Amino acid sequence: MKVYERLDDIEEDYRLLLIAQERITSGGLERALSFHEAMENLDISETDLNEAETFEIE
Repeated sequence: MKVYERLDDIEEDYRLLLIAQERITSGGLERALSFHEAMENLDISETDLNEAETFEIE
């Protein structure tokens, strides 16, 4: 069963990648934010990330 779950995760990741690529292509990179810009906009620091607990998102 684990193999099918993993394959399902890979398929979902691939679909999300295709959507992201399409959005970047059609919208250009002028609207895209870097990781650090997004962190700054959300007021999240590297320390916050390092101190955060690990959890799984389903």
